Amino acid sequence: MTNLHELPKGTKIGKYRVEFLVGAGGFGHVYKVIDINTKQNFALKTESSEISHSFLKNEISCLGHLNDSCFPSVRDSGQYKNLNYFVMNIYGKSIGSVCKAEKLSLDTTFPICYKMFTVIHTLHDRGYIHRDIKPSNFLVQLSRNDQLVLIDFGLALEYIDADTGELIQYQQFRFAGTKKYASIFSHKNNQLGRRDDLISWIYSSIEIITGSLPWSNCENDDELLHLKESISPEVLCKNVPVIFRKILKYLLTLKQTDNPSYKLIDKHLRKSMKENNIDLDTVNWNSLYI
Repeated sequence: MTNLHELPKGTKIGKYRVEFLVGAGGFGHVYKVIDINTKQNFALKTESSEISHSFLKNEISCLGHLNDSCFPSVRDSGQYKNLNYFVMNIYGKSIGSVCKAEKLSLDTTFPICYKMFTVIHTLHDRGYIHRDIKPSNFLVQLSRNDQLVLIDFGLALEYIDADTGELIQYQQFRFAGTKKYASIFSHKNNQLGRRDDLISWIYSSIEIITGSLPWSNCENDDELLHLKESISPEVLCKNVPVIFRKILKYLLTLKQTDNPSYKLIDKHLRKSMKENNIDLDTVNWNSLYI
């Protein structure tokens, strides 16, 4: 892996000027930049052009086909010195950072988890799987229809051939995702499917609602997999609404190629919110954005 040096404030990349570093990951950096001509603020994501496999180019390709307000739009892309980059809108805080900052009530966390599910459903409807679903990859945005936007498509794959409608089969030889939220099938380097994105969503939902996962502090990979395999859905989901346990048990019965019953899951999530006297329309998304 190539180490990236932080770009200094004022660096000009095309028509954009770097303001400051927003965040750094394993393969790239994200900066707040300003369009020199329009004075608008954007996010610019970089990656070394010297790595053998470009996650950023894969992300640009995926986003070019998704075309929905719950996913970023690629506003610009190119190369600067030894960096590939692309430019997208700036969004608010991640759900991960929001939940770390304060303890939220079920009246807020359940709707957040439900909205995350609807975004994943939209992604799968477009023929793609994400393979790295986690709270930090969902950002709050000020939109009446789509309050969350899913980011970071470096590991995403097209799973349905747009021309034939047939499932695309890949050979997966290494782990894909974030270990804390990955399905047991991902830990075993199995090819992933829609089921696995939704299992990661269940794990994310449990953490969002309760504040942690049983394996949050686990550092050994074998121990982590053992914990995930040995803990029952009943124990894992004991402190969240019962619908999450039922969905997890259902997901674990699915094969990699199976198409989950999104409509049924959606129906039961809405029913559970109603039973818990939770109204989606009363969530103050603006307060989460700030």
